[in-house]
Amino acid sequence: MKKLLLPIVIILSLLILVGCKDEYEPQKSTKEESMVVATVTVEGERYDIKYELYRALFLTNKAAVDGGDESVWSGENKDEYIDRINEIIFERASEIYAVISLGRELGIDAYSKEIDEQIRELVRVGVEGNGADIEGHGSYGKYLESLKKQGLNYSVHDLLYRYSIVLTKIEEYYKGTEDKALGRLPGDIEIKREDVKAYYESDDCARIFHIYFEDGKSIYPMSTYKAGLEGKSDDLSAALYIIQNAPHIVYTDLLLDEGVTGIMLGRYTLDLRAYSEYTAAAFSLAAGSVSDVITVTDGTKVNYLIYKLDKDSEHFDRCFDSVLNSYIDNEIGKSVSTIKGTLLSSLTKKDAYGEISHKDISMD
Repeated sequence: MKKLLLPIVIILSLLILVGCKDEYEPQKSTKEESMVVATVTVEGERYDIKYELYRALFLTNKAAVDGGDESVWSGENKDEYIDRINEIIFERASEIYAVISLGRELGIDAYSKEIDEQIRELVRVGVEGNGADIEGHGSYGKYLESLKKQGLNYSVHDLLYRYSIVLTKIEEYYKGTEDKALGRLPGDIEIKREDVKAYYESDDCARIFHIYFEDGKSIYPMSTYKAGLEGKSDDLSAALYIIQNAPHIVYTDLLLDEGVTGIMLGRYTLDLRAYSEYTAAAFSLAAGSVSDVITVTDGTKVNYLIYKLDKDSEHFDRCFDSVLNSYIDNEIGKSVSTIKGTLLSSLTKKDAYGEISHKDISMD
């Protein structure tokens, strides 16, 4: 959810956690918010999808489904739109619980006292700031109001914190951690170089270069790019050609003197779930070819061009750490995907689901 979850992951990566008092009391959900609209189950463990989570995911994704036309939720084709957004809502809710379930398998308890303490500190920083790079809201009331503006209540935000913390701990389980005194500490999984190489060479791994640019800005016709790329025999000259001929660039991945590092994508990488057209292009393009303009809408519109890079031994050796991280992210994503599939297959809607009026869903 580039989304709903991204700001939380950023905060987690910046925050140095310390103990704190329970200064800001958790807010109780209303009876309506606590209604269970559906359940999912895996390995005998049941997870409730409450109205408050359904509402948050609906509000986050509705614009991508209705294109800004809210009348569709009461129109004659409303069931079609409801089916489309339900697919997104239940898929993403199941992904949250799949991560929590995978953590449980690995001995990571999403509801442990340790994580409770981390969440209390995250809330405190959200209110007060950390005196450095995170500016707080100044008061608990303003903090809660900011959640409301995002379509969240306290309980959903708490769940998303637990999701993010567990996901971080799963990554540490595989990748290890950095310790100021001891340096790099290995993870609990032994990863063989040949397994990483097999992944790199497989169809589950793509190496791309991309640019993105502002919505509404013109770029040269795609035929210009594609014609210009003919005869560009190496990745660096092709990438430079795209950069030099793409006005209004907002961002491109970094170029190193010795060549293009590019971006490593795994087919199951979790962070890419919101960019289906982006990832579809990344895995369908032939090496040395450029995509059409891909528009991704998630609150705002972003336009991408993707150039598919070759994979070779020189790049694998030079950028092994990047490939390793991509391999681990893909392995985690694959495990989550398997659990998520089981959860989705067990999805059972409850009576409370029938009480939802989609045209009236709001935080008011």
